Amino acid sequence: MAKTNKTPVRLKDIAVKAALSIGTVDRVLHGRGRVSEESKKKVNEAIAALEYKPNMIARGLATSKSYHIAIIVQEYHNDSYWESLINGVNQAYDNIKAFGFSIDIIVFDPSKKGDLLRYKKTLANGNYSALLLAPTLRDDAHEVLNLCDKMNIPYVLINTNISRLSEGCLSFVGHDSYQSGGLAAKLFSLMTAKNDGLAILHMEKEVDHSMHMIQKQEGFKNFFNSGQHEPRNLIIDRVSFNKDKIDIHNSLKKLLTEHKSLKGIFVTTSRAHLLAEALRSLDRDDLLIVGYDLIAENLVALDNYERLILINQNPERQGYEGLFTLFDHLFRKRQIVLNQLLPMDVVTKENISNYINVNRFSSVSI
Repeated sequence: MAKTNKTPVRLKDIAVKAALSIGTVDRVLHGRGRVSEESKKKVNEAIAALEYKPNMIARGLATSKSYHIAIIVQEYHNDSYWESLINGVNQAYDNIKAFGFSIDIIVFDPSKKGDLLRYKKTLANGNYSALLLAPTLRDDAHEVLNLCDKMNIPYVLINTNISRLSEGCLSFVGHDSYQSGGLAAKLFSLMTAKNDGLAILHMEKEVDHSMHMIQKQEGFKNFFNSGQHEPRNLIIDRVSFNKDKIDIHNSLKKLLTEHKSLKGIFVTTSRAHLLAEALRSLDRDDLLIVGYDLIAENLVALDNYERLILINQNPERQGYEGLFTLFDHLFRKRQIVLNQLLPMDVVTKENISNYINVNRFSSVSI
C-alpha cells in the first residue's frame, strides 16, 4: 500500500479544536502574554487530539523549567565589532526565549585591570544555568571560569579560545586565531615581494593579555619563519587605539620613516579602517592592508582604499551560535562539538556584495 503524507497540523486547526482564537493559541505556544490556565489546558488537549507531533514547543509546555544565561563580553557600546556580536546573541535569544530562557548581558572594561573579576560575585549569586563568555583577557577569564567549574556552571567560549580542560567547557565558537594569522601571511606572501617589509599592528591597548591577538601574531610570524616560505623583514608595533586620529597619523608617519621598505601591514583587530584613513592622509595608499571584520567602518574603507583585504570573523554568527549551543545543551540535550570553527572568508571590494544584506539566521525549527 502506498504511503500517504499526513497534512501538517496548523495553528488554525489547534485554534478551532480548542475553540479559542489563533492569537490565544499563539500566545500559549510561544509563552507570550497572559493566558489563563483553562486556555492552556484546552490548547494541550487540542494538541493531543490532533496528534500534533511531539516537538520543542510541546516539550516546553510540559515543563516549567527555566534557564538563566549570563552573557559576559567587553564593553560593546560604540564598538561595531562587539555590537555585531551582541546583535547575534539577541537574534538567538529571540528564537529561544519562548522555551523558558532569559539572559543577562554583562559588560566589563578590558582597559581596567581586574574589571572582569568584579562579576565573580554576580555569577556566584545569580542562579545562572550557563555562561557565554568572550575571554579576551586570558588570566581574568581563567579565574572566572574556575569559579564556574566549582559551581558546576557550564560555559561556551566565543571570539577567543583559551585552553580549558574542564568538563564545564562545552565548546568554543569562532576562528582558529593562529590559523587566521597564517592566512593573512599567505596573502602577503602572494601580493608582496621578498624584500618588502611587513608590519604587524595591534592597534589595541591590552595586547599582552589578549590571546586572540597574540595567536594571530604567532601564526603570522611562523608562516614566514617555518622554513617553508621566504623569510620576511617583520616589524611588530602597537599603535595605540584612543580614537585620536592625529595620534594614529603621527605614529604611522614615524613607523614609515623608520622602515622605508614597508609595503604591507597586518592589523590583528577590526580597526583596519583607521589605518586606511591614516595612510590615505599620508599619501601611502600603495601599502597592502590585511585586517578583520565586515563592520560598517571597514565596508566604507573597502570602497576608499584599493589595497585592503578583510578576513571575516563574523562576530554576529559567533554570538548567535554561541547562545544557540547553550540552548542545544540545556534544552535539546544534544551532544556538543568541542570546537566549532567558523569559515575564514577573505573579502575584498570585488566580492563584498556576497556578504551584505544576507538573511544570516533562521528561527528555531519546531
